[in-house]
Amino acid sequence: MRDYAYYHHLGWRTRLLNRVRGIFRQEPFEGWLQRKASGRPVDSFWMKLVPPEYTYPAGSWRTAERHGLRWELDLSNTNDHALFFDPWFPADKVLFDLVGPTSQVVDIGGNIGSFALRFARKAARGRVVSFEPHPATFAKLKANKALNGIANLEVVNLGIGAEEAVHRLHQVVENNSGMNRIITGAEVDPSLPYAEIKVVPLAKGLAGTAVSQVDLLKIDVEGFEDAVLQGSEEIIRRDRPVLFVEVIDANLRENASSARQLVDRLMGWGYQVTDAISGRAITAEEDLLGCSMDMVFRPV
Repeated sequence: MRDYAYYHHLGWRTRLLNRVRGIFRQEPFEGWLQRKASGRPVDSFWMKLVPPEYTYPAGSWRTAERHGLRWELDLSNTNDHALFFDPWFPADKVLFDLVGPTSQVVDIGGNIGSFALRFARKAARGRVVSFEPHPATFAKLKANKALNGIANLEVVNLGIGAEEAVHRLHQVVENNSGMNRIITGAEVDPSLPYAEIKVVPLAKGLAGTAVSQVDLLKIDVEGFEDAVLQGSEEIIRRDRPVLFVEVIDANLRENASSARQLVDRLMGWGYQVTDAISGRAITAEEDLLGCSMDMVFRPV
């Protein structure tokens, strides 16, 4: 069984640095550092001073404005923490550049709305539907939507998969809701907390929403991506959307799939594939064993 918690085995240098970083958990230092770090690469000097999320006590709530939107953020959670300090991720720019003023976007793996709310603002004359299956995380997504009064965003408390089913969504790292995952093809630690969630094919999930034709499909579900694609085939073949997919081979293998299998599936449906950051074409011959990247799939 994998140990998913990246902070369980810290070296002495990191532990020492975390002591220094501790001062920046207090105001006014926290706000000052946030302003210095915002928009900078994750490996920049200022970002290296940011106290990690696991050093914050649970319930470290902040109200913040980011990207013209208001958020309620718990800095002890990885996703909230990332949005609060707001580092620059090159793949994010690629993703947001795929959204136009009238785009109809489906966000599978919505989490707290970090992408969905910004999609909806950019697609001001379009529509966005965001699927988030975990009850507690969905409540935060719904609250962040309400905080901003965004009318063209619909949030749905469902997962998307190959068929209608109930799955266990395992909480593999206590303070990182973005790593919650379905595991169907690997050993699972029975002590891990989980929530039972409903999963449906995409066509059923979209029934009753205002999205009539999907232009962009974003999928980030911690290894369940290939199952999502299987359950989205009808929509993908009908609408030929652009897809932005997190592809981590190790996670996919926990659901009896692989990066190569996922890429081959979409190539078989008439898509070309590129590495989201470099733009490099992914070929049918490439060995994707162990890969970890965001990929963009465009219809040929």
